Amino acid sequence: MDKSVKILIAIIVLIALVVVGYFFINDNNNDESLSTNSQSSTASVAESETTSPSSPENLESAENNKAQGEYITVAEYESNSEKYTNSKKVYFFHASWCPICKSIEKDFKSDLSQIPENTVIIEADFDKETQLRKDFGVTTQYTFVQFNDNGSQIAKWSATSTDKALGGIQ
Repeated sequence: MDKSVKILIAIIVLIALVVVGYFFINDNNNDESLSTNSQSSTASVAESETTSPSSPENLESAENNKAQGEYITVAEYESNSEKYTNSKKVYFFHASWCPICKSIEKDFKSDLSQIPENTVIIEADFDKETQLRKDFGVTTQYTFVQFNDNGSQIAKWSATSTDKALGGIQ
């Protein structure tokens, strides 16, 4: 084989190793800060992905554990916003392609009891809810915006873990 071909192959392999190493290191760093429920079983993860917050399983869980908040979509909130008057309301600007967002969503859906009582987390699609993003000056996914009954912002923060997301609620 020609020497220049060997050098080219070596460079390609080296670049591939650097890229894989970069993603491996970043993935490990994110795993430490993203997952508060890293020991959850695959079955509960699969169940949380296939059931909606208003499914019979989750409603039954809500009846058994009264001291919990809710996790809903913008559409669900807009169709029944009066239900949440006097509740703490928090938009979660979530992107389907964002691993941090997916992890936080999975944690919330798998254990609604971690959401404080009288609090509703409203999942807003980062890519589709452009006017809502503009209204609150949101520029990155995994941003949380707490607002009052008049729609005025109370607090805004970004969080890369469920604990940090919940910690920003006032």
